Amino acid sequence: MFWIRSGLHSISISDWLTTGHAVLSDPSDVLEDARDAMLDVLGDDAQKKQSKLVLRIESAQDAQSLWALRPDLMNAASRLYGEAEARRRLARATVHFDTLLPTATGARRRKASGVGASR
Repeated sequence: MFWIRSGLHSISISDWLTTGHAVLSDPSDVLEDARDAMLDVLGDDAQKKQSKLVLRIESAQDAQSLWALRPDLMNAASRLYGEAEARRRLARATVHFDTLLPTATGARRRKASGVGASR
């Protein structure tokens, strides 16, 4: 096998020919997408009425912080649009957390479908 000596490690040509890890989008971009989706739940006009919640969403530092704001967002959206529409809007936003918090969204799906529920 042909080896190339490069700095502190050796790389074989077969390493170059094999597929590596899939390139994921920048976590900060994914976080911003989730943040934008949460703000979209309220809509442009409602964001003025819910300025404190908007500020909390905009200043959340990580995915866990954003995830924790979902109940408050649901309450605000329910008051604005009714529960059914709020659930629909929040479901669209929650999809953005699949890559950020896969265990949280997986647990949410299991609970919604009744899988793993105690009897």
